[in-house]
This record gives sequence, structure tokens and C-alpha cells, in this order.
Amino acid sequence: MYTAIFYLATYGIIHRFLKHTRVGLMRIFFLIFLVFFMACSEKKQQPPSLQEQDSISFNESNFIKPEKSPFFYKELLKIQQQIIHNPRERIYREAYIVNAYIDNNNALISLGSARTKDPESGTEINPVMAKRAALIDAKRWAVYGLLWLNNDFKPEFGKISEQYSGVFKELYSFNHNDSLTIAIATRVR
Repeated sequence: MYTAIFYLATYGIIHRFLKHTRVGLMRIFFLIFLVFFMACSEKKQQPPSLQEQDSISFNESNFIKPEKSPFFYKELLKIQQQIIHNPRERIYREAYIVNAYIDNNNALISLGSARTKDPESGTEINPVMAKRAALIDAKRWAVYGLLWLNNDFKPEFGKISEQYSGVFKELYSFNHNDSLTIAIATRVR
């Protein structure tokens, strides 16, 4: 604000001077210089990109881990199982979003499961590989959850094969039967 007033006052003084000397070309150059200088000096800061916003909002120092009980995660897993068995039923997708979306964190909780034993041979699966598979499944559920949240609960389950590639936080893990389940939180844009 003050810089604009200063430039206008300076322009008025110089304009009177140039008017008396009748140097029109200098007026034009001066005006061009003044406009250029004002544009450069009052340059506005660019907003951060979406990737930077993900990093800013989900870094370790400002992410508040949702305090959920083991019961919550098991119930959310049941809802996910209902969606798998009834992929066209919108009511289960709505129930999933109602339970998985954490408003005060602007986060969506997703669960992913992977087997810990080979069903045919009964041998243990490498825990690192099981965890990786569970995370991939959780990221796929995150994509569904984000789409359902922003697109009126569409598409139906089973229609995509993508996985979430943004920033996420691992929240909780538990074993049930012969499976490992991992809960993650993803940022809702």
C-alpha cells in the first residue's frame, strides 16, 4: 500500500518535470519502468502444490493420530467385508465412509489385509511380504474411500485396481485368523 502511494507521488513529481521539458519518449520509458517495478516488488507468494500440501499436512509433527480402539478397527474390517460381499449395495459404502472419515484430522482410515500362511501348504508367508501386501490392499481401499467420499459413493467396489500413491500414516495392525490387517490414514483433499 505504502509503496503504491510512494510510486504515485514520485510519478506526479517526475510527470510535472517531464511536462515542462516536453520529453514524451522519456515519459513512456518511465511509465514502463514504473509499472514493471511495481509488478516485481508486489509479487504474490504462490500457494503450495498439492504434493507439498500433502507433506505439510501429514508430517510427523502436526499429524494427530486418531485414538481408535481395537474394536473400531475390527468393526471397520467387518464393514469392508460386507462391501466385498455386496459390491452394489450403496448402504455399506456409506457406512464405511461414516466410520472411516475422521473429520478433525481430515483423514480417511483404510484397512488392508494379507494372508500370513499359505492356504494350500500351511507354511508361513514372509512377514515383510505379508505386510507389503496388506499395505497395498489398504491403499486400494483408500482410493475407493476417497472416490466414494467425493463422488457420491461411486464407483461400485471391484471397479478399480489402483492404489493410493500419496502420503499415508500407518496407524494400527492386528492378526485375525491367518491374516494380517493394517490400518492406515490418508489425507482427504
